[in-house]
Amino acid sequence: MSFTFPKQKFCESQKVLVMGDLTTANIISKHLKLEGFNPILQSDLLRSFFQDRIESQDLSKIRTLLTEFSAVSGREGLIHPGTTVWAERPELSTIAQQLGLTVISPSVGVISLFSNKLNFLAEAEKIGIPNLVQSFDPVYTSREIERLIRNNEQSFPFVLRSVKGAGRFGQFLVQDFNGLGQKLELWCDQLRRQQGEVILFSEKHLEGARLVSVPFVRFQGGQIQIFPPTDASLQCNYGKIVEFCPAVRMSLSMRKQLFDWTIRIADLCEYVGLGILEYLVDSSRAFLFDGLPRLNTSFHLWEKVAGTRAVSWQLAAFQKEFLSGIRPFRIEKQFFSGMCLRILAEDSLYHLPQPGLVHEISDERSWKFEDIDAELALGYEKKQNLLSYDSGLLGILFVFSPVRKNLLEAAQKILKNFWIAGSFQTNERFLLELLDHPWLREGIFHSGFIDEEFLPNIRPPIELVRLVLDVCFLGLDKAIQSEENVRWLAGEQLVHWDGSQKNTLNWIAGPSLWGGSEFRGISGELKLSDETQVRVCAYPLKDHWLVRIGAWFLNVRPIFRSFRVSVQQKLGLNALVTGRVHAILYLQKTFVPAHEPLLIIESMGVFVPHALPLNVRVMGWKVHAEDQVLSGQALADIEVAER
Repeated sequence: MSFTFPKQKFCESQKVLVMGDLTTANIISKHLKLEGFNPILQSDLLRSFFQDRIESQDLSKIRTLLTEFSAVSGREGLIHPGTTVWAERPELSTIAQQLGLTVISPSVGVISLFSNKLNFLAEAEKIGIPNLVQSFDPVYTSREIERLIRNNEQSFPFVLRSVKGAGRFGQFLVQDFNGLGQKLELWCDQLRRQQGEVILFSEKHLEGARLVSVPFVRFQGGQIQIFPPTDASLQCNYGKIVEFCPAVRMSLSMRKQLFDWTIRIADLCEYVGLGILEYLVDSSRAFLFDGLPRLNTSFHLWEKVAGTRAVSWQLAAFQKEFLSGIRPFRIEKQFFSGMCLRILAEDSLYHLPQPGLVHEISDERSWKFEDIDAELALGYEKKQNLLSYDSGLLGILFVFSPVRKNLLEAAQKILKNFWIAGSFQTNERFLLELLDHPWLREGIFHSGFIDEEFLPNIRPPIELVRLVLDVCFLGLDKAIQSEENVRWLAGEQLVHWDGSQKNTLNWIAGPSLWGGSEFRGISGELKLSDETQVRVCAYPLKDHWLVRIGAWFLNVRPIFRSFRVSVQQKLGLNALVTGRVHAILYLQKTFVPAHEPLLIIESMGVFVPHALPLNVRVMGWKVHAEDQVLSGQALADIEVAER
């Protein structure tokens, strides 16, 4: 269906710039087409004049992007900010207005209120909606932050939050003073990179609480529609991983309370448009946590459960007359429950970012089982690169069913069969093990569950490791294959193995060998001794392979000589990730204590400190600040030092 809008605002066939990466932008574009608009993806325009992402403080780049779009669309062009941080920046509407463009978003005043988390919570408190703020006086300097922590010593643990938000980077849990200085400094640097400045406030830490999102739309006439609430408690380092809709284990009285608060907040600021409010819920207590004046990245989850389209509501909100009732918006099949899982380019154990090349990827994007519908929104395709300035979000898997208990089994089945491999790791094994956790299956979890209670398996079975070595042996140069007494480093395991010990590989498909001559790539499908079938891809890097076998990832390299570390022996410091050198923390010839960071690399928006487990001296740096480096690249010559 389509709607009739005031001509000065919307009309059919208008061009709409959809901002954000392809994971959610494709869904938004599809729904805009159904409404009669002509969407243009930000990624298509970006390629024409610059190749890196637009940071939240890059006003010049956002102006360039909008100027480029206005040249294509004319002064009738529309901008849909998608799920980007720019939807929370009032400057977007200001720049757009100067170019004669219209942003599909709430007013600048509303966005300004929501973008200042402290003011937003303070205004809500005036109408009786509780929060966890300890003080409404923001702090700016290192000395003020230190004083704030000292004053709250009796309140450990508590949370430091950025006034400007910054998503998963906007919170820091202060447990105690142990090791706080170094971690806090790194977090503040991260915030400064994201927001341009550091302005903080403190909140009480509500242990065992759930994070519940309540989507809503409010019309010009004041009518409001609330959508099914979502449980977003399953977070890792404050980044959402798995979400359920509707929110589980929430009483009807609590649901009614959150809906009432949502209406009161929307009326307070005369909100027009679609937004999200987030609450921390602990048993019979609830507290306002955050507000987003935009779609959230999981909007496709709650819109499918509601049997509607969020973009249709978003556009309709700007009509002067409210379309009576919800019936006209029941435009798709409705499900009673759903879940979404974020597939990330990161390793499952340390959660380090993983830029790289997509070498292989499954073609299937949707699945239908008995009582199950599932779809995968992907941002990348075969032969595309995940760049060090990308977000790290590969895609979102959405699973829907009339019965909630069927969701987990269906998600596991899909993850076990979906395949993506190349020169990077993914968090699929992490997701599979998380979905298999008995507490999760019973719905017993909270916002700190993953960080405090869950740890994935560290090492694969030795039988699987030896199978990986068998595969990699095929990719070795013939001269290297003849070496005797070769030792192999597979992940963190040192394995004594040579070609004479190799097993007979039961290939179902393949193997296909490709790439260079010394370390060749290997792809295929194997049958294991227990009749299980697994895919395998050994992707060749500079001097080793990154092997994916089933859901496991292993860095594998042959070692041809014994290697010992002795005092005064020169060692090397190698990059853990691909990215940009953010800071070098020690001068040459300087003594560095064990576990003290020497250097920081920024990759996919994450600051990754590099340290060594022993006292060392930096003999010479091989890189400089702002240099782009590759994973495994030598960064410095290091000498072991007693002092």
